[in-house]
Amino acid sequence: MQTQIQQASNYLSIGNGIISLPTEKSKPAKSLFKLKTLIYGCPKIGKSTFCSQIPDALFLDTESGLEFLDVYKVKITRWEDIIQVVNLIAGTQHQFKTVVIDTVDNFYDYCTDFFCRQYGLANIADMKNNAGYGRVNSEIKRVLNAFSMLPYGVFLTAHTNTKEEK
Repeated sequence: MQTQIQQASNYLSIGNGIISLPTEKSKPAKSLFKLKTLIYGCPKIGKSTFCSQIPDALFLDTESGLEFLDVYKVKITRWEDIIQVVNLIAGTQHQFKTVVIDTVDNFYDYCTDFFCRQYGLANIADMKNNAGYGRVNSEIKRVLNAFSMLPYGVFLTAHTNTKEEK
């Protein structure tokens, strides 16, 4: 048994040995609003209304659906707006403790539009070898990771797709 462990250890020995095993359990968050959460459902079911109850939340409004809610919001109309907001949240003092991306559906569309503009494409599928989808997905992951590394909660709202069967 020990030989197998040593072999596995030798096979996997990369890095510089900085990581160590924990000696204590992690402390749970004291607020549910520090979570990274996806809320999805049919349009107009109350996803934004639910998120509007989160104290000190900043909404990234990608679909102009918040006009009947009392919230802090930044109107987002293109991918560059999202990048600017990430930088503002990370680099300035503010009262916000949670970011709500409402909706992540449009978040994805704005990223796709950004790459189409950058490369002069009519459709992201027009990029050679379907590389456009990979670039969009990588950029979405990069920005969502940037949000998730901040010391704030992140709530994403999304719509379900329903198709009628005939």
